[in-house]
Amino acid sequence: MLTINNITCIKNQQVIFKNLGFSAGEGSCIILKGGNGSGKTTLLRTIAGLCQPESGNILWDEENIQDFYPDFSSNINYIGHKNFLKPQLDILQNIEFFASLAQSELLIPSAVKYFDLAEKLSTPIKNLSAGWQKKVLLSKLIYFPADIWLLDEPSVNLDQKNKEKLFNLIATKVKEGGLAIIASHDDIFDNLGAKFYLQDFKK
Repeated sequence: MLTINNITCIKNQQVIFKNLGFSAGEGSCIILKGGNGSGKTTLLRTIAGLCQPESGNILWDEENIQDFYPDFSSNINYIGHKNFLKPQLDILQNIEFFASLAQSELLIPSAVKYFDLAEKLSTPIKNLSAGWQKKVLLSKLIYFPADIWLLDEPSVNLDQKNKEKLFNLIATKVKEGGLAIIASHDDIFDNLGAKFYLQDFKK
């Protein structure tokens, strides 16, 4: 069980959200809703442990994640706005590098097949379109195992076919007992779980 326990986040002396809280168990999905600047990215980064709340805390199975952050972070698949791919390397080299960190090289063929990456495996990332780069980023969901998925606008730059692939991938993860928290303006994910409106926690 993940518990967001009355957290307040402040950036540049402005309150992003205040006393925000919810709980989400295994096999569930939360869709974060709100306009630009509402704090969706900040909340995901806070859950991932990449920034600290002004007050409140985040619990996993009733333990503060800061007390066992290395173990907690290893159980998270966070895909945000930042492109973590190495532009000078090709698709396969990028996937092999990150899969080696998780010792999950056996899952590489599945990732390549699911997002139809085979035809451009030897193409440097810097030569790919934004849509192809997003597919390579999202392939990490397959070859980098984790129980918690934190996804920030994951469908941006995807065509309809790959949006549906992503939807099915998330739906399967949730059905198998995973936890997904998605920040998205795209209504394709709305039926996956409960919507959570960040504007309710501005004041």
